Amino acid sequence: MSLAAGLDQRVATFLLDTLSAGVAVFSYSENQMLWCNAAFRKRTWFGSAPGGRRAKRVVLFDLFPESQRESLVDLIRCAREYGHAFDPERPLRRGSSRCFPAEIKIHDVPRAVGDEPLYCLEFIDLSVTKLYEDLRAQEQELRKTQADLVQASRMASLGEMAGGVAHEINSPLAILQ
Repeated sequence: MSLAAGLDQRVATFLLDTLSAGVAVFSYSENQMLWCNAAFRKRTWFGSAPGGRRAKRVVLFDLFPESQRESLVDLIRCAREYGHAFDPERPLRRGSSRCFPAEIKIHDVPRAVGDEPLYCLEFIDLSVTKLYEDLRAQEQELRKTQADLVQASRMASLGEMAGGVAHEINSPLAILQ
């Protein structure tokens, strides 16, 4: 017996709700959401979150901008044929308007004979990752600017010193002339 088969449904739901990745289960026939975890509801506002829609009425295409539908159908087809599909970055809707970048994975859910075919959509919110990358790039730019300022300060000091040395040398030479 596998670990998953031996888990109580409450324990399995608890474990899925503790994941930071958004996870939802959809039916292939209608692309309708059957279940989603807390991270999914929190990040997309779909499901039973405040201002969101009930999980029973959410269709996969509600989660993505209109322009993504055709490529999304291809992604679902790939998951059904090969068992999984992956998109490194795709816009995912938060509520009914704003989008955020997400890494998308679609997995075919193993089923018993006669069961409804299902797939699992998993996503990781990349907006935090992008903020971190932007912050890191700004930090590198700041360090470069600081190094440039230190170099400019050194050159200014060297210029002042050269001016002082030239003045000290020119005074005795002026007397000698």
